[in-house]
Amino acid sequence: MKRFFLFMMMAALTVTSFTACSSDDDDVNTDAERIAGTYTGDTEAKFTYGTLTYEDDVLTLTANSDGTANVSYTNDTDHLVTESPVAMGFGTFTDSKMKVTANSDGSYSMSGSGSVAISMSASATGKSYAYTSEYTVKGSVITAVYTFEGLMGTTVLTFTSSSKK
Repeated sequence: MKRFFLFMMMAALTVTSFTACSSDDDDVNTDAERIAGTYTGDTEAKFTYGTLTYEDDVLTLTANSDGTANVSYTNDTDHLVTESPVAMGFGTFTDSKMKVTANSDGSYSMSGSGSVAISMSASATGKSYAYTSEYTVKGSVITAVYTFEGLMGTTVLTFTSSSKK
């Protein structure tokens, strides 16, 4: 009986001594969750006739439960800092359900496409133009490149963040 009791005690100790601690990454399960946040930065718009610069634009990246990501980015005339006879706002860009790819250099990338209404003033509704988008996130910096074919030649907007919340 003493041997049986000793055996049972040893079995109980063995079972309870193999307890695992949870991982520090339990709250972040997908690449989209790792890069989600609100990014603030500057935008440069290059087109055939020149370059416009915007400050303090905001890009919001959210993670979906399926591991994809959504991006919402607004560019308007309120943030234009370039002296220009043209006060151009590029509107609100929304890319949804983008696949997030982890790259070998530690960055993440996504791509999308859509259309946005571009206006010459904050109070006017603009004409809709199609765009393609490429996103790269490394650490707390996101670079978003929006390309419009046929808008004053080829127009390229490049947003680069300076901070992330």
